[in-house]
Amino acid sequence: MPKGEGIEHRAKTIKFNLSYPCAFGLESLGRAKPYDSAPIWVDCVEDKLIFYEITIIELRLKVTLGYFMVKTHQFKTSVTLPLGIDQTFAFFADASNLEKITPPELCFHILTPQPIGMSEGTEIDYRLRLYGVPLYWRSRITNWSPPHRFVDEQIQGPYRLWVHIHRFHEQNGNTTIMDDVWYQLPLWPFGEVVYPLVSGQLHRIFRFRKQAIRNALFGEW
Repeated sequence: MPKGEGIEHRAKTIKFNLSYPCAFGLESLGRAKPYDSAPIWVDCVEDKLIFYEITIIELRLKVTLGYFMVKTHQFKTSVTLPLGIDQTFAFFADASNLEKITPPELCFHILTPQPIGMSEGTEIDYRLRLYGVPLYWRSRITNWSPPHRFVDEQIQGPYRLWVHIHRFHEQNGNTTIMDDVWYQLPLWPFGEVVYPLVSGQLHRIFRFRKQAIRNALFGEW
């Protein structure tokens, strides 16, 4: 299978899409908890349907990846902002903001001419440096469902697999942004040697990202 072809190409006999990527863990019937933040009650019928659908999609993703010997890692984090969901999603819908919320040591730069019209199927090219090594990254938006979720997937870059699920949930005027990243390291099994290094870097990147989002939206540091 060609490297970087995308998760749909790896699914073999299991067909699925990421229309409702899972960002919650089931605690009890009708209740959802986004990662490590406060519980969110699912009140309306539409929210319950979305909740069950995204749970099924995540299970399918786990089963599909289970067909492959390569170790799949998962990283989850969340941040809550005192802002409405439409305004919060609009910030992420502007691809140029990605440079603002990426640590400067990565020398991250978007190569695709801007402004970029975001929709399902949009591809974006980046240039960055990891530990001083220059890298090229191309991602594709595989799901675009404003203002609640979108999914970007690496189709060319340093990882064997990278699927980043973004979820947005508003409650009492605050919006929780939930990030769920599924990734596989290259050159398995030898690539697993650097997993602690990669995992630590991901935690640092997303810690910076949380504060950078606040700074960009509210001028906070």
